[in-house]
Amino acid sequence: EQLEGVIGEFDRNGITGEDVKVLRAIRGVLDRLSEKEMATVIEFLQQSCTTTDPAAASRSATEAYSGQKAIVVQLQQLVLEYQRQQALYEISLRLKELATRQTANMWQGVALAKATETKTSFGAFDENQRISLRYQQSEQNPLKDETAAILGRLERLTKEITDGAAAERANAAVQQAREGGLMASLATAADELKEEKLKLLSAIGNEKKARDQMREVARLLILSPETTDALKQAILELDRAIDTQKHLASETAKARKEDQINKQ
Repeated sequence: EQLEGVIGEFDRNGITGEDVKVLRAIRGVLDRLSEKEMATVIEFLQQSCTTTDPAAASRSATEAYSGQKAIVVQLQQLVLEYQRQQALYEISLRLKELATRQTANMWQGVALAKATETKTSFGAFDENQRISLRYQQSEQNPLKDETAAILGRLERLTKEITDGAAAERANAAVQQAREGGLMASLATAADELKEEKLKLLSAIGNEKKARDQMREVARLLILSPETTDALKQAILELDRAIDTQKHLASETAKARKEDQINKQ
């Protein structure tokens, strides 16, 4: 009844996805147990209470205990599956958070590149520009380390989850991170932001690549094969693209105004 209430709340609010599917599966198994295995267990327990034969009562109690143990094992498996689904969901959320931070650091680099223009060495930067670069350095290295930790956790989960849709999503996400060069992009960006190896524009490019890969890996972890879920995800990604274009349009308009002022 409690599960039914939770699922009903999800339905009323239009919430779907893997978590709801798992809850429905648990409810379905509990329903089946109530009809079959639980009925047998209850029957054994009742026999244990009503029989006057001590030996028969002992046998019934033992059979009831065995039935209960089987039920507990099934419920534990369901709980474990739910925990694994939750773990994938949490990793996806964490990667999205890291992607947001990477985006912010990337735009910080874009602003610095515009401010420094033709300056290519740290020595040519003024004090504010040096502070900006050091801030980016202090953010990029933790991003690399935190992403490595998250991907390590994901790889460990692929060894625990060996079948089902969750396993397919986890393996696809790990493969995407490897083939997309997520960690390589993060490492290169961090290296190119170093004062003695400064390649600001290249670092910005690698930051963007890392950000895009984070989003793609996060998407694979929670993306359902159902068309409606795929469309919802596409809408979210379109919204992000629109936001990016608005930001670029604003920056371009600002740059044009500055150019006009300078010409005057």
